[in-house]
Order: sequence, then C-alpha cells, then structure tokens
Amino acid sequence: SIYFNDSTLERNANITGNTIGGTIDFGSSVIGGDTNIGDNTLTGSLSFLRATLKGNVDLRDNVISESLNFYGSHISGELLFDKSQVLGTEAMPGTSSPTEFWNATVDGLASFTGAYFKGYADFTGAYFKGLGMSGATFDGVADFTNLHTASDANFQGATFNTTAIFDNATTKRDANFQGATFNGNATFNYFTAERFVDFTNVTFNQGFNFYYTTVAYPY
Repeated sequence: SIYFNDSTLERNANITGNTIGGTIDFGSSVIGGDTNIGDNTLTGSLSFLRATLKGNVDLRDNVISESLNFYGSHISGELLFDKSQVLGTEAMPGTSSPTEFWNATVDGLASFTGAYFKGYADFTGAYFKGLGMSGATFDGVADFTNLHTASDANFQGATFNTTAIFDNATTKRDANFQGATFNGNATFNYFTAERFVDFTNVTFNQGFNFYYTTVAYPY
C-alpha cells in the first residue's frame, strides 16, 4: 500500500501503469498540481477522503478491487474516471459505501464514461459543474439523492441493474437519459431539471416513480 494521508504536495502527483498490492490513500491531503493515477491495478482501495485537489484529477483506466472514496473532497479542476472499475462491495473502514462521493465538490467536469461500479455507489449531496455518466454500469444501488450539477447531467446509455435514486437531485441545464436501462426500481421524486430531460429509448424493467418532478425550460 501507499499512504499519503495528511500530506501536502506542492506540485503534480503521478502514479501510472502499476500493479499495487494494496491501497493508495491520499486521505486529508492537499495536492497543489494535477493528479494522474491511471492505468493501475489495485488489490485494495483508492481514497481521497476529505482531500483538497487543486488541479485536474485523471483516474482513467484503473481496476480497483475494493473501494473508491471521495467523501468530502474538493477538486478545483476536472475529474476523469472513464473506463475505470470499482469491483468491491464493502466500504473502507470508517466509510459508508464501496464507492463514495458523498458531499464531494468538483468545480470542473466530472466524467465517468464507461465506468463500472459493482457495489453501492453513493453520490448523495455531491456537486459537479458538469456530470458525464454515459455508458456507465451500476450493479449495486446508484444513489444520486441531492445531487447538484451546475450544467448538464449525462446518463446516456447507462445501465442501472438495481435501484437508482435521483430524489431531490437538481441539474441547472439538461438531464440526458437517452437509451439508459433501468433493471431495478427508479425514483425521481422532487427531481429538478432547469431545461430539458431526455428519456428517449429508455427501458424501465421495474417500477419508476416521478413525484413532484420539475422540468422547466426558461423561454
């Protein structure tokens, strides 16, 4: 394992192309430059719990055997998690979910295109300038309660194999679910999109609920 807890790195952090027999932990650390942790295989977890990341964060093409944690973290730039996989179904000690973005803030675009989440994916209370989840797959519960995006939220072609929760979520522009598949119950209670919502070619294989949902394009 590699531990950088409570550390301050003034410049970039680069960990790429490795097989790591354990965990990479940047909990409560401050990284002043860009963070590039890509194309790695971890037998443990990847954690940025309560970290402050002042540049862009590139986590593409990782295989994480246990958990991913961004609880309470702040990313000033973009977050890229495209085609990465979180294979764990148990949370890290002291955390709640195997994938946790609870109350995380990303000031730039957050992209999870083609990502895979085996266990519970908790995005409750997270803020993203823009969110891209096109082609992502959720085998566990996908919880976006109180999610807030300052621009578009794109779930085009995503697959939700169990419960999907979008209650009290807000997107300041469009929400795109075109071609998505919901194999479990889906709830959009008190969901708000300030422009359009696209459910073209969506498949709901279980129940869905839209209660006090608001879609409003300002003419």
